Amino acid sequence: WDELSLTLGWNSSGSGGSSMVVPIVRGSPYITVEYSGVAAAVGSEQMLQPADDGSPTPNITVDGVGVVCDGARTFSGSVFALDLLQSDSTWRVFSDPETRWRCHASPFLLTAVSGRATTIRVALANSCRTGSGS
Repeated sequence: WDELSLTLGWNSSGSGGSSMVVPIVRGSPYITVEYSGVAAAVGSEQMLQPADDGSPTPNITVDGVGVVCDGARTFSGSVFALDLLQSDSTWRVFSDPETRWRCHASPFLLTAVSGRATTIRVALANSCRTGSGS
């Protein structure tokens, strides 16, 4: 660590050599997570906002296109946008475009299922979408 940064790391206790490293830099708009030997994942105890089109399954936006977040379909892309219901916030996740992902809406979980997702970036894009967060 130094006055402007800190690096957090977690290592598995097994023989697989899995680890996760999070370098945190003061003033950075992103949280970067580096994975090794383990599938990349981003999650929250919150659920996704309902879909704007009235469908029963919430969706996220992947490279500007809506994708159903049903826990079954897989997809790939570079920029994922998601809206969380309870905090009324919008988040962006940035990934290698060759990585395939699966999404669960409630509680929210985005998990890499194949590809090279060794590093992802996460950013808070909007902390109050509608003014109705709890």
